[in-house]
Amino acid sequence: CSACSPGFYADTVALTACRACSAGSFESDFGGTDAACTLCVAGKAMDSTGQSACVDCVAGKMSGSDGAVVCDDCLVGRSQPAAGETDCVDCLAGFYAEAVGQIDCLECAAGTFAVGPAAVTCTACDAGRSQPISGESDCVDCVQGRFAETSGESMCSACSPGFYAETVALTACRACSAGSFESDFGGTDAACTLCVAGKA
Repeated sequence: CSACSPGFYADTVALTACRACSAGSFESDFGGTDAACTLCVAGKAMDSTGQSACVDCVAGKMSGSDGAVVCDDCLVGRSQPAAGETDCVDCLAGFYAEAVGQIDCLECAAGTFAVGPAAVTCTACDAGRSQPISGESDCVDCVQGRFAETSGESMCSACSPGFYAETVALTACRACSAGSFESDFGGTDAACTLCVAGKA
C-alpha cells in the first residue's frame, strides 16, 4: 500500500484513496492517520484542502485563533506591520488608519491631530489654535500677538501693524483705537501706543 502524501490522511483501513485535510488544517508528513489533521496555529491560515503547511497572515492581517481558513483584515484605527501575527495594534495618538488592512498607521498632518488610540481620522485644529508638527495628539492656542482665522492651521499668523492680540486663542486681531497705533507685527498691547502731541 502507498503512504498518503502530505496534506492527506487515511484514518481507517482498506482505503482506496487518502482523504484531504480540510481547510484550516494541514498534514506535513507522509502516511498521516489523523482525520483532524493539525489545525493552523493563530497567526496562520489555509483556505485550501489537502495542504502540507499553513501560511503566515501577511502584514495588515491577523488570525486570532487556531484553525483559521482566512486571515482577517486589521480594522480601521488599527494596523499590523509584521506577518504571522495574532492581533492588530491600535494606532497611537497622533496617528490614524481610515481603511481596513493597514500595515502602518499614518501620521496626522500639521494642522490636525488625533487624540487616540485607534483613531480613524484626524481632526483639524480649531480656529484660534494651530499645530506645526505632524503626528500630534492636540493643538496649541495661538499666543498673544498671533491669530488663526480658520480651522486646520499649521501656524498662527502675526497681527499686522495697527492691530493687536492681547489674549491667546484669537481668531482675529483687534484694531488699535483712534488716536493710537502699533508699528510692529505681533502687537500684544490692547492700549497700543498713543499718538504724541502734535500727531493724530
